[in-house]
Amino acid sequence: VYKLGADILYYRLRQTDKDGKFILYNVVSITLQKNISFNSISPDPFTNTIHIQATFEQEGIAEIRLFNIQGKLIYSSSKNADEGRNTFNINGLSQLISGTYILEIRQGNDVIRKELLKK
Repeated sequence: VYKLGADILYYRLRQTDKDGKFILYNVVSITLQKNISFNSISPDPFTNTIHIQATFEQEGIAEIRLFNIQGKLIYSSSKNADEGRNTFNINGLSQLISGTYILEIRQGNDVIRKELLKK
């Protein structure tokens, strides 16, 4: 489930009897609790630097990654994250071409992603 990257999962049960008759139950949603959340990402669109503020429910190693729209890894760094609000910067991005990029932060099984634009 964690690999799906979804915040809300939907499911529906179908009960089938031996004679082939079935009952469909109502759709039910489950909201997944994430242990990481973005507070702010600036500027958007970015030119050379991305400033990230994120909140972590527990301390640990945070993997910060930036991908281009084709999924190619552009930047990767492991940082120590404290419980609570943390600030990270990604510098030296002026050589990237203009377009859409995906910022990802991962800690354990928790992953959050955000689309960003490069000027």
